[in-house]
Amino acid sequence: MREHGVRAFGAPSSLVLAIPALLLANCVASEGKIEPLGGQGGGASVLTGGGAAARGGAVAVGQAPPTPPTPTPQAPQVPARCGDGVKDAGEECDGTPTCSGECREVACGDGRKDDGEECDPPRAGACSEKCRAIVCGNERRDEGEECEPPGVGRCGKKCLNIECGNGRLDDGEDCDPPEAGKCSSKCKAIACGNAVVDEGEGCDPPSPGSCDATCHPNGCGNGSLGPGEECDPPVSGKCGGNCLNIVCGNSRVDDGEDCDPPVSGSCNDQCKSTSCGNSIVDAGEQCDPPVPGQCSSRCQTTRCGDGRVDDGEDCEPSGSSDPSCTSSCLSTTSDGGKTYLFTFDSDVQGFELYSTEPSSLKSSASLGFDPSNGEVTPGALKLDVPFNGQNQRADFQVSFPSATDLRGKTLRARVKLVSGLSSDSSNPGGIKMFAKSGDEWDYASGQPVTLTQGSGFVDVTFVADSPVYDPDGFDPQLVRQLGFELRTFGGGSTSAATVIVDAIGF
Repeated sequence: MREHGVRAFGAPSSLVLAIPALLLANCVASEGKIEPLGGQGGGASVLTGGGAAARGGAVAVGQAPPTPPTPTPQAPQVPARCGDGVKDAGEECDGTPTCSGECREVACGDGRKDDGEECDPPRAGACSEKCRAIVCGNERRDEGEECEPPGVGRCGKKCLNIECGNGRLDDGEDCDPPEAGKCSSKCKAIACGNAVVDEGEGCDPPSPGSCDATCHPNGCGNGSLGPGEECDPPVSGKCGGNCLNIVCGNSRVDDGEDCDPPVSGSCNDQCKSTSCGNSIVDAGEQCDPPVPGQCSSRCQTTRCGDGRVDDGEDCEPSGSSDPSCTSSCLSTTSDGGKTYLFTFDSDVQGFELYSTEPSSLKSSASLGFDPSNGEVTPGALKLDVPFNGQNQRADFQVSFPSATDLRGKTLRARVKLVSGLSSDSSNPGGIKMFAKSGDEWDYASGQPVTLTQGSGFVDVTFVADSPVYDPDGFDPQLVRQLGFELRTFGGGSTSAATVIVDAIGF
């Protein structure tokens, strides 16, 4: 039996309360007491508590209990999800321009690698002050680099210019700086007796009667002008090792000269050969050495719109509104008012798998051409990543041949999840588009889009003028790279994912 008007069901009325009837008849209705039903003299009783009878809470023996009040409907609990614009418990941020895909505030130097960062913390020779990895060969000039990429022109394997006389031993040099009798003007070691007539020598190897022990013709170097000599002793840049004057234009290739006489297009007025890649802007050249997007392999300045299809360009626009060629000299395909930069008709069009987190995923991930599963055209870009945990990601991107103006443009790609990623339907993982701009490769990205199996192709967008995530000061007028980040989120199990990307345009 319980208080507040709820009686014990199933017992005879005479046994409901083991209290003599005389006492029941005289009970007074009051807080927490027993009183007769129907006024004085009634034999049936109720148990009241907290004024239950006065409030209508009494239940008479033989009567049904009152219907309990209907509970107020409660709104269903919505699971916390990064990217919903609400800062939930455990999140540092959500939906702000400096908030990462993991809902953490991005700050270079905080010791963790956030969205858009390639490394953290900054470290001399490895990670820049903007958390960009310093890697020779990535086609951008990072901190401490003098040129990029290596192997083009006079750019060495360490992305340092090969220049004799800078006091540094560069690729292909034996010595530096030049020193008479030891190091030539081309930074090659001078060694008498190596059977090579080096700069400053008149002969080699020494031979009795013709070539002395210092690799000079007999008599050359004694300070006296002998027969056949024009000068004596040899002096670097003035008197050669054969005691002949060094004079550019005498139709004789003297010590330190590449050619003689000067000829337009092949030999300059210093008797140095003129060739694109020698780090000297010779006659007819506009730049040297070649640099992708800046200086072509013909040592001509690369500029979209100059009427010349340079290295890395697909086309030259015929006017300001050429529908087939963009302002960055990329060929386009138009369909129904849409302009496509990439339709992947026959290959990956320069896209490459750039990085993964963790880095161990990259060796078994792949990015390739799919000839039959596109939406706009049969071809498409296909990415396979063996995800095996939460908060993992893979970035793939393409570099533009020159800085591209995307002001006023909303880039759109069609993306489909074929298989894998996550079993958590409320937070399944997703993809976003990003871009990098300017000399500092400032990063920005668009709205993440969740991917679920069976949903078909979905739009993934990037609004160049107002990115969702913009920690670096992105400039839409100087876009150098475009890419995508595929990510697993928290919750549920994750598995290897296959994603199709098609029709990137605006």
